[in-house]
Amino acid sequence: MAWGSAFLEAISQRQVAYIFILEVLEIWEEPGLSFEVSTHKGYGTDDKVFLSGPPAVSPSTLSPRGWSSTIGGFSIGIVGDKSELCAHVTRGTIVQVRAGVAGMDPDDFGVIAIGQVQNLRGAQQPWTLDVLDLYSACKQRLVRTSTSGGLFFDVAGAATISTAYVAGAATLEVSSTTSFYMEVGGTGLILITPATGDPFFLTFTGTASSPTRFTGLGATGALGTTAVDAAVGDAVAGTAYLHGHPLDIARKILVSRGSVGNGTYDDYPLQWGFAIADALIDHDDIDMWKATCVKTSTGAYNWLYAVTAVQDDAYGWLASFLARGGFFLAIRQGMLTIRAGQDTRSADTHYSEGAERYHSGISITDADIVAGGVENYEAWEAGHTPEHSAVQVHVGLWSSTMPSPTDPATLPIAEQLEYDLSDRSYATEADALALKKEMINRLSESATRVPEFVVFRTAGMRASQLTVGDIFDLTTTQIQSRRGGPAGFDEEPALVLEATPDWAGAGVRIAALVYPPSETLFE
Repeated sequence: MAWGSAFLEAISQRQVAYIFILEVLEIWEEPGLSFEVSTHKGYGTDDKVFLSGPPAVSPSTLSPRGWSSTIGGFSIGIVGDKSELCAHVTRGTIVQVRAGVAGMDPDDFGVIAIGQVQNLRGAQQPWTLDVLDLYSACKQRLVRTSTSGGLFFDVAGAATISTAYVAGAATLEVSSTTSFYMEVGGTGLILITPATGDPFFLTFTGTASSPTRFTGLGATGALGTTAVDAAVGDAVAGTAYLHGHPLDIARKILVSRGSVGNGTYDDYPLQWGFAIADALIDHDDIDMWKATCVKTSTGAYNWLYAVTAVQDDAYGWLASFLARGGFFLAIRQGMLTIRAGQDTRSADTHYSEGAERYHSGISITDADIVAGGVENYEAWEAGHTPEHSAVQVHVGLWSSTMPSPTDPATLPIAEQLEYDLSDRSYATEADALALKKEMINRLSESATRVPEFVVFRTAGMRASQLTVGDIFDLTTTQIQSRRGGPAGFDEEPALVLEATPDWAGAGVRIAALVYPPSETLFE
């Protein structure tokens, strides 16, 4: 659950003594037993083990342009009976740390760190428990059987055609429909490889017996393929057909357990999902991105995509699948979310698609920044090399007019930064063109402008609300800016690349980008 008002009030205070609780979460089939320990007596359920202090956080880091986020984590000190801890926690167990203050109901404590246990180390007390972010739970499915750890395991059901197929037919008789799966209330997809002609996809809506067959076949080939006649004995293979808004596809993959009631998005077969508890997904945050930043004013914002093989590197596959559309995974207030790259100032850079900025609502001023707390500054952030003159998005079979290239304000320069979604199909040309324009709106700023880079430390924990992808307003004279000089930054929108809470030192380290409103200085 996202942080409540009681915890938000606590972190708004500068000098607060926190209580920390470490507890085991039972998400699916991962190893581990119920367990709860604390820094203070009376808050944990075990009196043989205690925490020696707050977690030390290693942050996740966002890479703009490529839109990938690294796996972070935390470590925490443990004192007491090591065997008691190891009887409940092992490598792969999911744990979380909650924080609060005296007098607060423990149920109102905020989750400040969550992830998957990697190790317990140290020659003497306090021992160090190392934990990777919840992202690490997406490296493979949380199961105890070696044959089902990969995402989309058992995806490619195999059969042969029993009665010759004529292109356009509504049914297809096959030797078997076992291990051919589809989304609940959705559409399935099969791949037919004819003896003559190219392989092609067909959608289907159901299966039947006597004879064994697929029913409700699409009249034409799907995903840009062309249906042709196929003969008895030709191969038929199953696929995972992912269709819908990319943010919805991603959260279905995260939560699906085979329609056993794990929330609204538990619609995929067991083989297609990580089976992460729905309560750990920040649907409010994802819904906000979908409703504001990632939308079009015309057409349907849908991807149509086929997975034809098991993905043993499940996290790598999901991160890449999302990044090509400018999306990335993030941890926000102890929950897993999916976010998007965006223009920090206006989403309507080139086209009017109705999108809005997604702002955190947080402002940071010199009243928040520790005196002398500026750790680093770059006038031209090194990761934004080269400067691109435009963005090109490849979508399906269609193309659209690119935005007018901008004149360079820095060197070196490249013609365009390309995002390739050509492996994703779209229902209509209008859908494809609207999606392309939306992506150009969101991603042009990071491609065509070179931002300033700032790293500073705040006093107190209020800024711990921020996470990668957030925009906040920065006002400070502690940092001279390349445009304002000694005037620094005045309510400039800044994009969070890292937000590292220091619960022991009562502060937050922020690394952020500030993009210029224009690059007219040297024109």
